[in-house]
Amino acid sequence: MHNGEEKKSHKLFNLLPNIPPSLGPIALIAFSALTVLVFLWGELVADPRIDVSQFDAGPIEKFDIGKIITLDELGFYLIGMEDGRIRAVDGRNEKSGCEVIYDREDTRGISKNPLSITGVFLDRCSDSVWALTGDAISGANYPLRTPQVTYKRDAEGILHVWVEVITVLDR
Repeated sequence: MHNGEEKKSHKLFNLLPNIPPSLGPIALIAFSALTVLVFLWGELVADPRIDVSQFDAGPIEKFDIGKIITLDELGFYLIGMEDGRIRAVDGRNEKSGCEVIYDREDTRGISKNPLSITGVFLDRCSDSVWALTGDAISGANYPLRTPQVTYKRDAEGILHVWVEVITVLDR
């Protein structure tokens, strides 16, 4: 191959021949500066005002499969699932602005509830209905929030259920 042919074939692979080679480092510096500014904006200016906390729901022995524990003061419900886990359901419905209530006699949740027990969560403001697992049944196309549940041993070695609570504070 002659020198002229080699140069010609090399130019075929240069897709952006009019871009100066110094543009790459300049673009990298500009993108890095923009990333830092976005981070600072989020930390200093656009405070999301979110409070994250945990509460001890008690020793795991008090939870049975299909048993509902109501924590009225926090607006939470806890239920023992068939696989042995504990599910927390947040009774604060942000879309309607109301608290859901537990109706233990309603049969609409049987097909979705652990052990096919009766009971549902009702939102009287929107007439929406959810299974005890938080899954929507009617009136809503979204589930209730199910916060993270973890397990920790106390000083005596007893395993406790801990629930994470996320609250968006007024702005």
